[in-house]
Amino acid sequence: MLQSMTGYGNSTVEIGNRNYTIELKGVNHRYLDIKIRLPREYFQLEEVIRKEISKDISRGRVDVYIHYDKNVDEDKEIIVDKNLAKVYYEQLTALVKEFKMKDSPSIEFIASRPDVVIMKEPEQDMEEVTKILLKAVNEASSKFKSMRIVEAKALSKTMINQLNELESYRQLVAKRSPEVVKEYKDKLQDRIKQLLDKNVEINQDRLCNEVVYFADRSSIDEEVVRLKSHVNQFKSIIEKGGPVGRKLDFLVQEMNREVNTTGAKSSDLEISSSVVEMKSIIEKIREQVQNIE
Repeated sequence: MLQSMTGYGNSTVEIGNRNYTIELKGVNHRYLDIKIRLPREYFQLEEVIRKEISKDISRGRVDVYIHYDKNVDEDKEIIVDKNLAKVYYEQLTALVKEFKMKDSPSIEFIASRPDVVIMKEPEQDMEEVTKILLKAVNEASSKFKSMRIVEAKALSKTMINQLNELESYRQLVAKRSPEVVKEYKDKLQDRIKQLLDKNVEINQDRLCNEVVYFADRSSIDEEVVRLKSHVNQFKSIIEKGGPVGRKLDFLVQEMNREVNTTGAKSSDLEISSSVVEMKSIIEKIREQVQNIE
């Protein structure tokens, strides 16, 4: 199924006294680029989460945010390093005596020294936390993918309409092309008659050779046929779905090439006008394709 590269998905889960929020945000990118931001204590889960998300996504920039809020204050264990506190007290007391200071080191001052008093967070069962978090990540990823699919459907509809419009101009060019040669022959014949004496007979062989040369030089039959093939192939790829963004981008380049060649070969005003319109449509299609996975 066709997917866009823009999307959003989120989920929440409660583990112990913590409420976790998982968010996925996607934008365009040439390759698959997953950036994960999560609390420091869960850094070891980064690769596991990346592999889980990449199962359903093959292209695009995906930012993953995982954070938590505490429901209530968690029961923390206070650890006092008495030996370290004693060392601080003895050394500070010695300084007081040596410098004949009046104040003695207070308990508040000693307790504020590094590593004397440590607040230890309650330990978590990381295996269980990992299992629950991955389930929440999958839920957010599923919503993210669903939004990408919805976005892609809208893009597909727009591109199909643009392709139909492109095809209508292609048909105008295909219909107009033979008429250009006929008009050139008639104009050339009239011009020769104006320049030559009425009694002088026009050399039909030379006239035909000139017309054939013009027709060959300005022939756009191959370009028109190839453009039709590209349009049909483009539609077929959209219907097939999957990660086809690069294929569509290549076809857009090929369609643009055929239209440019058509414009370069033809000097007819109607065809030139149609070429301008087709180039404008192809550019719009290109903009849509940039968002397809």
